[in-house]
Amino acid sequence: MSFHNNEFDRKVLPIWDDSALSGGLSENTSLRNTTTTVTSENLSDKLILELKRSDKVGIAVELLNVASLEREDEALTFAARRILKESGLPTPITILAQQVLGQVEEVQKNLEFYKIRKLRAHLSQQPRNALAWVDLAREHVILGNSSHAEKAMTIALNLEPSHRWVTRVASRLFVHINLIDKSHRLLMSHPGIRNDPWIASAEIAVSELSGRTSKNISTSKKLLEAGFNPKHTAELASALGTLELSAGANKKAKNYFRNSLEAPNRNVLAQVKWVEQAHDLKAGVQITNEQMEMAFEAKAWENYINGNISKALYFCMEWYKSEPYSSKPPMLATYLAALVDKYDIVIGVAIEGLKTNPDNLTLKLNKAYAEIAKIGIPTEQPVDEATILAWVTFFKDIIRKDKSSASHAAANLGMLCYRIGYLENGKDWYNYAETLCKSESAETLAMCSTYHAREAIIAKAAWADTVYSTAKDLVQKASASELPSALFYMKKIEILKHTPDNWPEILGAANKPLIELPPSREIFTYKSKGIESTVKFYLLNS
Repeated sequence: MSFHNNEFDRKVLPIWDDSALSGGLSENTSLRNTTTTVTSENLSDKLILELKRSDKVGIAVELLNVASLEREDEALTFAARRILKESGLPTPITILAQQVLGQVEEVQKNLEFYKIRKLRAHLSQQPRNALAWVDLAREHVILGNSSHAEKAMTIALNLEPSHRWVTRVASRLFVHINLIDKSHRLLMSHPGIRNDPWIASAEIAVSELSGRTSKNISTSKKLLEAGFNPKHTAELASALGTLELSAGANKKAKNYFRNSLEAPNRNVLAQVKWVEQAHDLKAGVQITNEQMEMAFEAKAWENYINGNISKALYFCMEWYKSEPYSSKPPMLATYLAALVDKYDIVIGVAIEGLKTNPDNLTLKLNKAYAEIAKIGIPTEQPVDEATILAWVTFFKDIIRKDKSSASHAAANLGMLCYRIGYLENGKDWYNYAETLCKSESAETLAMCSTYHAREAIIAKAAWADTVYSTAKDLVQKASASELPSALFYMKKIEILKHTPDNWPEILGAANKPLIELPPSREIFTYKSKGIESTVKFYLLNS
């Protein structure tokens, strides 16, 4: 299990909310107290009058769609009541009307598709509504429709090429679909690149993400002294702090992070909490409960740092709801769910995350980890040889081709070997994974060793005491803020060590093999080479 890799090297990229929520954010207010916002005509009132005159169900359906987009609750209720008087309407419309009136629970299946249909209907009435085109792009990217998302966003940019929020979320989309150069060009061409702190902060973040040095750092630093309200410079200060942190200038970084916390938004709060966990750097400023009210990501990190893993998971899921296009919430959520041994959550979240981020190896590996962890649970289906072969092939392919995920894949392979009775092979793969982890973070190494101890204890391997002692030493040498997950999970391992026969209760599994082991080890072959020779190959060439 992991989330500690380059994918989680957090930058202060713009957060992409839907347009209805973003309307009240600081980034959509004027820097100089003037109003230059994109607005759309409210159609709900007109449709209500028309529905009252004609009582036609078609108008009620249109009102339901429009009022849902415009967040007009009274109009929604009015439309829903009329719709439910009619029979023979499409099921999605009836269900939505019932939901409005509280008659059924919200149905998630195909909800995104229905949102897209509503947005298209809205755009047929207001084709020049840039914000609706942005929302359409957001719904498409959630479903993994990158090309459709890019097309919709391009239309929004053509309609409002200088709009701050449209430009910022467009840059976020282009980063998401791996068009980082396009994202950077978009920001650099914006007329506010040298005088708007919101554009400047995004440009710094995207530049750092792409591995280039921003040409606007000096200008951006001057913007912090230009007399803007701190709410407009918070993300810029945070981006500059992150830049200094990457350069090893911790003292300068702290000053920028303190500056960012004068009037932080949830992006800034999340960055501070991530820095605190990932770099053990505290800004030295108390964050108030009021500031944290809607900062789900920051709350997830704060609870994780403090070892409150279940609470961290809860807030992480709330964060995922608010940013369903991002790979980071499901990556962290699957990691946290594994720490509390909620394997169905790991699998479910990974599946959802992979719809939007289909190439994310961390999500694929975390899903495989949870599936392997379920081997031995009595209520689960047996694992067949074809599934095992697919896992082994997948893990070995990653080990050969992707250095950043090789330790995770090797640890998963070690776990698989232990779970199906090949203890020596399991030990060899875990040892190899730990060797790779030594060049990564301290927590990655500690967690790999801790999980190895768990598997060795469950299997009652002869070397279980040695592996346990190694893991415990790694955990004890670090502070709580450095290794929150390892400290949390080690408590389970300590109980497991003293009562190994109770491992089904401790870990929610059952001490019962669910597969028939073949007499030979052919299931592990890869081009006619057994796992032992493969292990030796990797160990000798690491």
